[in-house]
Amino acid sequence: MTAPEFRPGGVMQHDGSIVAFQQKRGGDSAAFFVPFLTSDMVLLDAGCGPGTIAAALAAIVGTAVGVDIEPNAIAMAYRLASYSGLTNLAFIEADMAALPFENEAFDAVFSHAVLYHQRRAALTRALAEARRVLKPGGVIGTRDADVGGNILHPELE
Repeated sequence: MTAPEFRPGGVMQHDGSIVAFQQKRGGDSAAFFVPFLTSDMVLLDAGCGPGTIAAALAAIVGTAVGVDIEPNAIAMAYRLASYSGLTNLAFIEADMAALPFENEAFDAVFSHAVLYHQRRAALTRALAEARRVLKPGGVIGTRDADVGGNILHPELE
């Protein structure tokens, strides 16, 4: 497997082998979140990258929408959606700290391996945006790196 390439300006370009690996593990990355999802939910994957997790979750929820600030990632996500044949999956180029959605538009918001890249101000805005677009009673899930250890909450068998 080759490492992701970095283009000028620090933008990551996902290598094909990385995407293939992520496709195999997409569901695993969000497995802790799956028990909270239902088939009638509208889900947002904030910072979706090439869309592998959004695609895995689209098989569970009514509609899944992925957003990412990187145009290359969104292009890859659209190719994945086209290849998979999923019709309840969409991708939008957008900043997770300034989401282009109305208040309370989603039943669930998920993010994976993206929040820890944010500086404090951007992280605060991204989390505020996730809460803004979440319906009352909705669920938010995130999985990110923590050099101090891994925390899973709530604990599930």
